[in-house]
Amino acid sequence: MTVTKKESASKPMTTLEQNATPMSKLQRIFLQSKASVAVRGIMALVKRFGTSSTRQKVWNSEYAQGKWDYTDKTGSETEVVDPVYAIVARYTGRGRVLDLGCGFGSAGFHIGDDYSEYVGVDVSDIAIRGAIEAAKKDASKAQKNAFFVGDIEKYIPQGAFEVILFCDSLYYFPSYQILKILARYVPFLTPKGVLIVRLCDGEKHKEVAGLLEKTHQIVERSTSVETSTLILVCAPHGKMAAKTAV
Repeated sequence: MTVTKKESASKPMTTLEQNATPMSKLQRIFLQSKASVAVRGIMALVKRFGTSSTRQKVWNSEYAQGKWDYTDKTGSETEVVDPVYAIVARYTGRGRVLDLGCGFGSAGFHIGDDYSEYVGVDVSDIAIRGAIEAAKKDASKAQKNAFFVGDIEKYIPQGAFEVILFCDSLYYFPSYQILKILARYVPFLTPKGVLIVRLCDGEKHKEVAGLLEKTHQIVERSTSVETSTLILVCAPHGKMAAKTAV
């Protein structure tokens, strides 16, 4: 028996396909770039206006991809020169620190040893797991540092703190929400307690800085000549004299 091979019928090309030209590498890069910008824009909106669960998903995704690995300064071998740590240590003394939006909890490893307790809170459970694992490697920090998963819009602290720190976390919220967040935590300050706000780029986030200056007594303003970082120390209770550090 003879078996004949059946030829597959070719589908005729449409006029559109006949006239189409291959996409150049430059065009593909351009389209991919536009798509990437669109995705980043959507992610930024979710961080700013999303619910707790949607914000957590976005932050977890970014931490899982390693986007924020460069902020992990929990290792004792890491050389840290960020002035915010010395400022936090100075205002904390032997008191307590609440770090809202703590990420990997780097502040808790670089504010000296005089403080009595450091509490770090972040919406990303991936970041908090990293902070907890880092603390396990340092016996002194493991005893004094505690980390919790929580949305800083809803988190309820236990007790009062000498310092409540917002290290590059406030500007992810719209202005009206920033005021609500600050008002939420003022009752958890000791009578001489302060809010310390770090802005990675004082010029870029000047609206946030202006909002703080209008609504709080700025007792210390620190800028870096090497970077554009701005650190504001706010005393809601108005019991400290104003000063500026450069």
